[in-house]
Amino acid sequence: MKKIYFFILIMSIGLMGYAEERQNPKSDPALCLSWYNLGLSNMNNPERYFKNAIKADPEFSPSYYWLASYYCEHKKKKESIYYFEQYLQVADENDPQEKDRIETAKYFIKEMKAGNVDYNLIVEKAFSR
Repeated sequence: MKKIYFFILIMSIGLMGYAEERQNPKSDPALCLSWYNLGLSNMNNPERYFKNAIKADPEFSPSYYWLASYYCEHKKKKESIYYFEQYLQVADENDPQEKDRIETAKYFIKEMKAGNVDYNLIVEKAFSR
């Protein structure tokens, strides 16, 4: 009987560890799109979702882009520049879907480094060029 209780105890400990690991975004890259979509659908406060998407799949560039955009919109210049630069390191320049975002990210960085932190003005200028 003691062997059965010991076996159940060991299995329970193992299952608890598995559940905690599954909740950690680093351990399941397949969850990246879920975190990313949650970020897009909660743009009032998407930080946690985009950061979890980045942890889940550091090569998925749109998460960096939208997190940087969020920071710019909330006048967090340092964070915005950081994530736009991270985006540019990860984004595939040969991907046609990324082409416009890459140019926009470069423009955002240039504007913010020049002292402009007005998100709406940067967007307006970026899309009028």
